[in-house]
Amino acid sequence: VPDTPIDAAVAQRNADRPVPPLPIEIRHMFTKRSAANNVPPATNDSNIIDPTIPSEFKERAPVGPAAVVAEVQEQPDNKCPQAMRMASLAETRSVHHRLTLHCANNTKVYLYHHPCEVYVAWGLHNIEHQYENRGLERLGPLHRGNVACHVIPDMATEAMYPETFIVSRPTSGIFKYTFTEDLSLLPFAEFCQFVIRNGKGDANRSTGGYRMDLCNGGRAYEKNSCNDVRPRTLCGEAPFVEDPSGELAKAFLSRVLQPLCLATKKLTIRMGQPHVLNPQRHSEYASKMSEFLKYMDGDCFAENITIQLLNLTRGDTGNLHMDEKNDERSSYDRTFAMVFNLLDDKSDLWSLKIVCSFKKVIGDFYSTKMSTITGLMTSIQDFLGGVEQSYERLSAHTQGSQQQSQLPKWYDISNLYVDDEAPWIWEEVTKEIRHECIQLITGVNRGLWMSTGLHAIRQHSGEYNERQMIQLLMITSWQNSFHRFYEVLQRMEVTEYPLFEYYRVAHQLFYNPEKDKGQEMYGGADPRFGPIAF
Repeated sequence: VPDTPIDAAVAQRNADRPVPPLPIEIRHMFTKRSAANNVPPATNDSNIIDPTIPSEFKERAPVGPAAVVAEVQEQPDNKCPQAMRMASLAETRSVHHRLTLHCANNTKVYLYHHPCEVYVAWGLHNIEHQYENRGLERLGPLHRGNVACHVIPDMATEAMYPETFIVSRPTSGIFKYTFTEDLSLLPFAEFCQFVIRNGKGDANRSTGGYRMDLCNGGRAYEKNSCNDVRPRTLCGEAPFVEDPSGELAKAFLSRVLQPLCLATKKLTIRMGQPHVLNPQRHSEYASKMSEFLKYMDGDCFAENITIQLLNLTRGDTGNLHMDEKNDERSSYDRTFAMVFNLLDDKSDLWSLKIVCSFKKVIGDFYSTKMSTITGLMTSIQDFLGGVEQSYERLSAHTQGSQQQSQLPKWYDISNLYVDDEAPWIWEEVTKEIRHECIQLITGVNRGLWMSTGLHAIRQHSGEYNERQMIQLLMITSWQNSFHRFYEVLQRMEVTEYPLFEYYRVAHQLFYNPEKDKGQEMYGGADPRFGPIAF
């Protein structure tokens, strides 16, 4: 993935601002496996206590969800796990839980989380989703009525659902490239204790569990020169400053977020989606997040971080919802997350998620402040998305025998076809010139009309060199009518400068003294100057 101007700016900033070393009192927690990570394997038999379990882990044997809830209620001060480690895949599957996305076309996407993985999802501002947990009970059936399902398989190292979702696991190339440190050495118990002390429940998003937000985008009452209310920079930082484990939590997030952002960038491009960020928006919001966390030698482009901690054995679960406050703009409509499934010293299974996103309120504030290049990239992406929507709309009204099950894409026109139902039409070029032609699917968008003009150029490709072909392409990008363009090319003689020869023939055929000078060159009120055409 090529570097962007933002990457260069971050590199310069990091050169000017060295990353501080970890405080000596927490440094050892990130460099060797502590006692808090030495959780023994769970046993499937709740009546047997493994004699090899150290005494500090023998407080109780594994029990069912109901008994766990009862014990937690009886001992409210005993919520924090004293030791935690990353679960195995078998231990993760001991509780039935999955992420469910209710996508378009009546399709559900199911992801059964691995002990450690990264995922990126697009459009969660208008896609309902939930983190289902049935404890020891089995989850409901995948198929209900006419609802289609797409399951991310356990054995997949990297898997995706088109335009919506991609997941990467530790054995994939991108994961290995971006996560170079041993994640099992992270101080999970200390970090989860920090989240339990400072987190709160969110009745709209989950039943049970703990949630913390370190985010940008709150409303402040300061106004800028345009009299706009400016979204606030950094909210929710107080626990990281006031809690004794605040520095450890910063270091933990730094170790996760830096490779997570790099993996997200690569996965985004793997999906064929844009990774284009507004430099000013980045420097005033996302960079402030990096500076606050301070223990990363790269950069974090997330504007918001949500830490979600659920005790799956106890029955904590996510509710069906949409992320309405997420930005819907191209390149900012992503949610990306790091997922850990952890086992504590009482054999409870926990889900720890570090979820990152972008806020709509910040996008609204910067919608008119994007750089020229960023604005063009966003416009092109929107244009190409419109091309595909046009194919879908046209296909719904086409009943010909050549109808395809796979619609064309802007980057793959292999499924363009001549349909039996495509109408024959007469186009009057002048009173003397009429064309009888088939109206094709390529007419859904003006940018796709180029096929007519390019066909005419291709017929003469053997007669012109590269410089002359560029002149013809430039003329093509001006056209309002390719019927006129086709007629001119059929009458042109091969000369050193096709541009001037085109004008000579067009002037003979289409000149009208009552119209603007030069209109015979492009056939309309104004030339198109189509950049995509050129």
